[in-house]
Amino acid sequence: MKLLKRMIGLILAGMMALTCVACDKNMEIEDTVKHSDNGDNVGVESNSVIYNVFKEQGLDLGIDWQNVRLTTMTYQSNQLHMLFEDFSGSLAMGETNAEYGNSGYYKVSVKIDGNEQELIPLQFNSNEMDGSISCAKFLDDGNLVALYETSVEDADDILYWEPKYLMLKWDCNGKLLWNKEIKREEQEVFYAPTLCSGKSGNIVIITENNDFIVFDSDGNELSEINMVQLGINNVRQVIAQKDGSIHVIHYNNEWTQIYVSEIDLVSGNNLETVELPQTLINYSLCQGETTDFFASNANGLYTYNIGDAEPVQVMDFLNSDLSCFELNDISFINEQEFIATYNDTADGTFKVSRFTHVDNAEVAEKINLVLGCEYMTDTLNAQIVAFNKTSEKYRITIKNYDDYNTMEDYTLGTTQLNNDIIAGNMPDILVFNSSMNISYMANKGLLADVGELISKDKELADIEYLSNVFEAFSVNDKMYAVIPAFSVQTMVARKDMVGNRMDWTMSEFNKYMSTLSDDVKPFGNLLTRNDLMYYIMQYCGGDFMDVNTGNCNYNNPEFISLLEFVKTFPTRIADDVWENYDWVAAESIYRDKKAVLKDCYIWNIQQLVYDIHGALGAEAFFVGFPGIEGNSSVIVSDSDGFVISAKSENIEGAWSFVRYFLTEEYQRNEQLEGLPVMKKAFEEQLMQAMEKPYWINEETGQKVYEDYTYLINNEEVILEPFTQKEVDEIRNFIYSIENRGYYDYNILNIVTEEAAAFFGDSKSAEEVAEIIQNRVQVYVDEKQ
Repeated sequence: MKLLKRMIGLILAGMMALTCVACDKNMEIEDTVKHSDNGDNVGVESNSVIYNVFKEQGLDLGIDWQNVRLTTMTYQSNQLHMLFEDFSGSLAMGETNAEYGNSGYYKVSVKIDGNEQELIPLQFNSNEMDGSISCAKFLDDGNLVALYETSVEDADDILYWEPKYLMLKWDCNGKLLWNKEIKREEQEVFYAPTLCSGKSGNIVIITENNDFIVFDSDGNELSEINMVQLGINNVRQVIAQKDGSIHVIHYNNEWTQIYVSEIDLVSGNNLETVELPQTLINYSLCQGETTDFFASNANGLYTYNIGDAEPVQVMDFLNSDLSCFELNDISFINEQEFIATYNDTADGTFKVSRFTHVDNAEVAEKINLVLGCEYMTDTLNAQIVAFNKTSEKYRITIKNYDDYNTMEDYTLGTTQLNNDIIAGNMPDILVFNSSMNISYMANKGLLADVGELISKDKELADIEYLSNVFEAFSVNDKMYAVIPAFSVQTMVARKDMVGNRMDWTMSEFNKYMSTLSDDVKPFGNLLTRNDLMYYIMQYCGGDFMDVNTGNCNYNNPEFISLLEFVKTFPTRIADDVWENYDWVAAESIYRDKKAVLKDCYIWNIQQLVYDIHGALGAEAFFVGFPGIEGNSSVIVSDSDGFVISAKSENIEGAWSFVRYFLTEEYQRNEQLEGLPVMKKAFEEQLMQAMEKPYWINEETGQKVYEDYTYLINNEEVILEPFTQKEVDEIRNFIYSIENRGYYDYNILNIVTEEAAAFFGDSKSAEEVAEIIQNRVQVYVDEKQ
């Protein structure tokens, strides 16, 4: 196609560089935008390119998506054909026009303009009504084939039902043409099978063992092909192309490389195996239209031909104002239009939409803001799309550093981000996590003063926030990070075991444990040395390093005490321990006072009822993990936190996006991931924990209360909500926490590597602590 060839020609000419996802045909839009790249051309108006914009038109099929499941969809001759499983009768409305057609499966055909919709129930034999379709496919002639799973009573054991697998075929009107049972003596189940059509109308089933079973168009078995015998292991997916060829995507034995092999269903041979670019591990592949494959990731749709170095983007999700991470069931109507399904990250709904390419002249000129991240959440994706739709001046594009990762090295994205920061090419907005050193960025003058931006914001300046949360993420008394929500990591213990203790060092904790009987454990779950070391770095990572100055403190008595404590734990949990583990007794281990510390992750106050009233069953103190200064409880930002580049020429635009996460509208949203930082919203959550869980009856508007329940000794126990006294204690504890969590995987590796010498009795704890101190300090200095 001319448009496709033109796009490829431009790429080969080096006129543009694309790195993204995967799907079908190539369209482009060129426009002049003001682009802020934080490099030499910051704020300079230049000819940039806006790629692959499509306009969405949702298809209203009158279907209640809450009660149906779309099994497969295809586009043929100006019609969409869909197969639905109906869970509630909402499709049929109690009507049926075929014998045994009320099984819950319906074919829906509709014109692409939404007109002439037809509902056709699938016909089943009367003895096949209690099964389910695991996979299905519309054939080129409009007929439908499916793999159907049911069960039959075992003749020798009336209490046992054996799985039974059938392949069924219906005509265009839902009439059952034939059904054939698939039997395998050595294989009882077809786990997550794939069904596709090959050349000559053959039907192919891929089993759980990745074997191909080939049938003719009448359901007669022709052959079985074993993938292992063809040298194919670790199958990721099987894709049937429109010409009937079969491609298998698979990995090598080390899972470090990805390949594609073409299988000849007639001869049973592997015709060719080709190594694919490692970046394709980040893409979901499917049947192509005019290229070998469509590819899809969080950024958009791409095409890919075997042998190409990279996929070519054809649709940019953000530029198209689309809230999704991938498109499915893609069918092209023509060069400019296609139909696909997706899950909307904004509202969680399933949608069927028609997408039409938008001409470059129709694309509004906006200033581009680059948002960098190491991952993309549903919430962030939805908010970016909402911002792009409403902002008349700015548009956010994504630089996802996860795209740099390969199967051999999953740290390349983080490395690239660090390199960008050091080189002064930090994105306008950066999503950060607990392992990022925002203190370094702030001290280098790379971050905008968020506290100043809040004080100048007429709406936000009047809102009271949790000051200790903001202070925990401040650097040199200045606030550089926007924290929309937070969680608390701590350890909780029964008050009648630890007394009025609110904190302790490791030395104090060891002395306390020595007063207890040997059958009382420090923790309620089985932990190895590595597990415990991870705990220590999660809770105490900031105790041994000043995150603001980068000064380390690992060669101190408390860290040595931690090492000695870790040594008392096993390297691994022996198999016989797991085999004889009393899981029922473990449910009441704290109630029976057989364990002291319970790991407690506070992200929702009501959920805390299960830890305190459920697991502990008594008054509790938040004692934290034993650390240098006592209570090593920390504040963490598990939701999307943001910093803004001080070098951005569009700080105002970046703030116009980031500020929304601090507004009352967002802070009081039920979908907030964690505890709100707005004090009013946080206090409301505290009050909610003093009443039972409830849901709102939409008809009456009344609260319908339920009980908190917890499983103890295999019995369900009803828990009471928190009292006012307990809520006050929780509030005071959370308000008292001043430290933010700091975790660095590389530091954990250094500690684990060097501690092995102490655990193996070749070096003392003091010697190991000194080596760790020196190695970590060098590592931190290099990052500074």
